[in-house]
Amino acid sequence: MNRNTCPFPQPPCGNFDFSGGPVPECLPASGPAAVSSSACQDGMERVLRILGEPSIARYIDFQKFAFLTPFSLAGSRFLAPDSSSGASCSNLGPLQGRFCRLTGDGLLEISAAAAWPFPQQAGSPAEPSPLPEAACVCAGQLTAVAFASAGSASCGAQAAFERVREYLQAHARTRLPADGQTGPGSAIGRRLTAGAGRTAAFMAHGLVLSGVSVLGVIDGILILAGEEDRRFYLVRAGCVQFAGL
Repeated sequence: MNRNTCPFPQPPCGNFDFSGGPVPECLPASGPAAVSSSACQDGMERVLRILGEPSIARYIDFQKFAFLTPFSLAGSRFLAPDSSSGASCSNLGPLQGRFCRLTGDGLLEISAAAAWPFPQQAGSPAEPSPLPEAACVCAGQLTAVAFASAGSASCGAQAAFERVREYLQAHARTRLPADGQTGPGSAIGRRLTAGAGRTAAFMAHGLVLSGVSVLGVIDGILILAGEEDRRFYLVRAGCVQFAGL
């Protein structure tokens, strides 16, 4: 498969638009035990469509997203991670990207400053500022997505985080299945998802996560939660390169 194309045909489901108004009232979390998805959809696209379901969308801040591909990052910047406290952490700075819409053919319409993810070498030309604005990206090109939960006056920040975590966990498998998962990183992915409720530390194309809770896996996408920063991370299991198991 060509990494620079999005080969997935249009799925039967329609568009999702996440550009709407304030967070509604807090409602009980609920969700099916499994995801019904079309075989023509990429795993990352399937998970992102789950975020558009009304039961969970109200607890997500769609203006605090970051999008990572193997060679670029939009919506955040890489910082030096600090794991000295033992708390969950990542090397992502503030999440400043906006996830506006997911079209029927797997294209994410976004509004996010984009840049090469890695620091430039000393003596290289200064990076332009402001950074170029990214308007879209194909779900099939994404290595990882980070996003934050959203609280409101009637639903506190921690309550919203718990709602999202419970909903995603209800949709996820407890571990990466062995059948059909033979690509790079799949063995590490199975290790990371072995054992419910465990925490993990790993690197994936420049993203560094430490002490994050492993909620499970959906179609090859690791579902992770950072308790300290109330962030969620969606990472392709096949892109995990180094892991502390």
